Amino acid sequence: MHLVLGHFDDPCCVGVFARLDARGLPVRIVTAPLAPPAQLTWRLDAAGVVSNLYPDTPDTAIAGVLVRDTGWLDPAGWDAADHAYMQAELRAVTLAWLAGLSCPVVNRPDAVLWYRAGTPLLAWGALLRRSGLAVPEVVVTSDPAAADDFRQRLAASGIAGAVYAPLTDAGGYLLADDEAWERLGALQMRAPVCLTEPHGRHARLHRRQPSDLGPLRDD
Repeated sequence: MHLVLGHFDDPCCVGVFARLDARGLPVRIVTAPLAPPAQLTWRLDAAGVVSNLYPDTPDTAIAGVLVRDTGWLDPAGWDAADHAYMQAELRAVTLAWLAGLSCPVVNRPDAVLWYRAGTPLLAWGALLRRSGLAVPEVVVTSDPAAADDFRQRLAASGIAGAVYAPLTDAGGYLLADDEAWERLGALQMRAPVCLTEPHGRHARLHRRQPSDLGPLRDD
């Protein structure tokens, strides 16, 4: 049995299914691997990993898996925090199951990049460069002069401002005026900052009001 983890409207899944089926090989497209009738049993001990996902198909009978998607837990009826927790748990369980299979797994997800949603751009840099993809320039510095030099280089290229991207957050804060850059300098006195070219969605870096949960504190 070959498993294609994905969707019936995905051309890649449909194409792989058609090729395998044309060769007379049993194949399933699975949109939600852990949904019924799945009944996962997974055991790790000194002898290794033993797992079984489907009652009618032991894992040892799975000849190969293509991973295009791993399903999404419908958020309807869930508290937002509970839904996020359960979605993460489902991803972790699926990752463990795939890691324990003895058959080939095509497009096997990387634990760090796949499980940790919202990974900052800096963490993707090396992988993107190895793939031949251009990435925005990234500067990590605690030196205000180096930050200003980065600002001037962007301005010379016609790019107004830069984005402060916290290393522990997927968000970004636009440094749009002199006040924002001065506040960045205050932050650099305590820790290095990560600066990138403007990209994607971002919020303005502004002076914190008493009721505001902005990225920088005045105290």
